[in-house]
Amino acid sequence: MLNDLPALYLIALRAHLAQSSPLTMVSARDLGRRALEIGLETLDLAKIHETALAVLVSPESSSAMREDVSTQATDFFTEAITPIEKTHDAALKTARQLQEATATLEQRTSELADSEINLHEQISCRQAAETALNTSEFAFCQLLKDSLLLEKQLQDVARKVLSTDEEDRKKMIHLLQDEIEQTLLGIHVRLLALKKLTVVSGASLDHEIENIQR
Repeated sequence: MLNDLPALYLIALRAHLAQSSPLTMVSARDLGRRALEIGLETLDLAKIHETALAVLVSPESSSAMREDVSTQATDFFTEAITPIEKTHDAALKTARQLQEATATLEQRTSELADSEINLHEQISCRQAAETALNTSEFAFCQLLKDSLLLEKQLQDVARKVLSTDEEDRKKMIHLLQDEIEQTLLGIHVRLLALKKLTVVSGASLDHEIENIQR
């Protein structure tokens, strides 16, 4: 097929130069399709065209004749390379579409990565809030246990006070007052510290702490 193409091209070009017609243009396009089928490019067909033109144009021909033949031959060659050029145009269009698709994919990938980072940040903030809330609740429960224990101890001391004589009762009352003052001061300090942790746990915990303080 490749060895036949130069000869076929020469025959078709000779017919075109002898009498240009739509039929010769059809022959040119057929030759272009054959060239495309066997993997030839525009430059390969141009070399075949130059070889055929050198055979058909005599060096002794006049300048005007050579120019006329060159014009007709150019029209034939332009028609012959049309199938190849259309393939190039299609390839360029496909390449542009591929570039656009790649750019779109990169943009979507970037947006997805940003969304994932934002999601991780939100999860981290929520986990931190849950940790702080759990810490505050634990501290509040511990403080409540201490308060109940203190209440029981005070009841025990009160019973002992009532069962002692007046002198011992006075001494115990002074001791009890000192102990109560120290204990209440400690509770008050712990409540103040706990109150700082209630930022994430809501107003309900604040209200409970204020009740304990009163």
